[in-house]
Amino acid sequence: MNEETFASERLLPCGHRVGELIGYHLDGFSSEFAEHLRGCPHCRAELDEIARRWQPVRRLARTRVVPSDDLVERTLTTLRGLRDRHGGDPLELSQEHGTLRIQSPATLTLTRRLSTEVLADFPGMAVRSCLVTDDAVRVDLVATYPAAAHELLPEIHRRLTAALHDFLGAGTPELSVRLVDVAAPRDGTEQ
Repeated sequence: MNEETFASERLLPCGHRVGELIGYHLDGFSSEFAEHLRGCPHCRAELDEIARRWQPVRRLARTRVVPSDDLVERTLTTLRGLRDRHGGDPLELSQEHGTLRIQSPATLTLTRRLSTEVLADFPGMAVRSCLVTDDAVRVDLVATYPAAAHELLPEIHRRLTAALHDFLGAGTPELSVRLVDVAAPRDGTEQ
């Protein structure tokens, strides 16, 4: 751990901890601490430095955030993918000693894991959600610009279907792979 980790415990020459000053800066303190601040050059200097460091945080906190138009839809899609509300029929695999039933949440978990593994070979592509629709397991992807996502989708679909088939054999569900979003480059520059 570095020195910054324990900065709030650091004692100033006057005997007060830096954490007290951070608390004062954020929430205010008793009038007796305010009285101490007026006469203590160590605390005043430290408080000035804390205020300087917190300026960007406070400026960002005042920034009005406008949610994207599709935020609710994206959130619900993700939640459906994490917790299958369709409750679809279990996948049934015939085996030597009977039938194995695999519930939809297990299929989704496997699909999500395999999608992440397959996408490791496709820089700039990531899983947004996995969910069960009426006729398929749907995998929604996000591409980071300038990934040639539409050109990659058939190969991603082929590899993911093969990976699922390795686990589920003839019981592999229909698979739908869609591009649902394009994200800006991580460094913020367009290429």
